[in-house]
Amino acid sequence: MLIKDVRTHTPAAEAGLQALDYIIKADSTNITSSSDLLGFVARTPVGTKIDLTILRPVKFKSPKEMKVTIKVAERPSEKILSEQMRGGEGMGPGTPAPAGEKMLGMSVEPTQYNGIDVLKVTGVERRSPAASAGLRAGDIITKFDGEPVSSVDQLKSAIANQPKGRPHWVEFVRQGQRNLTTIPQ
Repeated sequence: MLIKDVRTHTPAAEAGLQALDYIIKADSTNITSSSDLLGFVARTPVGTKIDLTILRPVKFKSPKEMKVTIKVAERPSEKILSEQMRGGEGMGPGTPAPAGEKMLGMSVEPTQYNGIDVLKVTGVERRSPAASAGLRAGDIITKFDGEPVSSVDQLKSAIANQPKGRPHWVEFVRQGQRNLTTIPQ
């Protein structure tokens, strides 16, 4: 589960979690989605310490596996949670990928965004890794695994160089807003 943001003065911040960390385990339980983590935490008494196994991106290298200990705190009220969630984006179904080269279930083409060479998603296959990450046709990929990406060859290389089973970190722009997601392998 990708951490998109860590707010100050929270148990996550106190434990040293950072944006772009990817939680893979809570104690010995595998975490593959936010609902897995929420369910685990909901079953854990307030004040209990849990060990999280995370992957942390390291520039020019594969993500580093680390363990952090976090103390479970009381869940904020529904009002506070709904205020924090405002502005979230929906995950629409995949758009059929056009013919051509497909990687991770998406088709891309080089383009420019604000004068910078980037990749535009031209299609996403249903039930593909790219679709499960929430990518859609029209998204502009600015970084892949922490590095700027501007050509299909760069994207192929980044995919080939990532160890099997490790997610890909993707920074993209949708409707003018920067977003982060991970694409499972």
